[in-house]
Amino acid sequence: MMAAGSSEKIRCCVIGSGRVAQSFLRALEESAHPGFISQGMYARSADESGISGGITDVPADAALIYIAVSDDAIEMVARQLGGLAFSGKPIFLHASGARGLEVLNPLRKKGFVTGSAHPVQSFPEGAGPDVWKGITVSLLLDEEADTAVRLFESLGSHVLRVTPEQKKQLHIAAVFASNYLVTLMQAAGQAAPDLGPEVHRILRPLVRSTMDNTLEKGPLEALTGPLRRGDTGTVEAHLNRLKNQPETEQFYRQLGLYTAEWLNRESRLDEQTFERLKSLFQK
Repeated sequence: MMAAGSSEKIRCCVIGSGRVAQSFLRALEESAHPGFISQGMYARSADESGISGGITDVPADAALIYIAVSDDAIEMVARQLGGLAFSGKPIFLHASGARGLEVLNPLRKKGFVTGSAHPVQSFPEGAGPDVWKGITVSLLLDEEADTAVRLFESLGSHVLRVTPEQKKQLHIAAVFASNYLVTLMQAAGQAAPDLGPEVHRILRPLVRSTMDNTLEKGPLEALTGPLRRGDTGTVEAHLNRLKNQPETEQFYRQLGLYTAEWLNRESRLDEQTFERLKSLFQK
């Protein structure tokens, strides 16, 4: 830890060479915060472009090490890092949303502070440093470490301290909101094959306004369309149109049933309409 009033910068490095690691390094290097300094990016293969060295080359005076590798590789990297000699007591954080602190046990057993710092964001190829600005980083620590909070705040991120259970719930929510949203767009394209790739351009304003309304008003108030109106005739017509696309039809039925049951629990459908919708979706 840096002593109060010290002007010494906290030395940080990242393990990994993927999108998150590269973006984090760029954000750290371009951060205007005077308290942190980058020591580079290290990976299992020191021959990769932009890599400062292998894991055994991680500087001994590093104060915070961010492990941004695949989930299955975290524990192996932790074991390798645990075999190194550090001049101080660095903080080790991993970037995974799905894994807890147990994967850092090789480091915890040596008395190091460990944690996870998961950016709730998608990182496309070539993501720049600005991708960290305004996002939430869920932070789980095995003991207090203000340095970790200040690091991500210096990148422009909001830091949310979470419990192990909250971390698991948030990651599932993120999969729904990000990954499965892309799946929905794929299904939308499949439902209109004659329009080809143009369908996604056509739907763009609708998707954006729907998301804006959902985030502003909440899901229940933002929902529109045939189910919200209880329009069983339109739903039946859609299902008839999709008969020659069994996978898309089944997906439509599953989403429709989930939505109808949700609206019924919220007393937004009368019982007769709900039963009719349920029978259509469960055929």
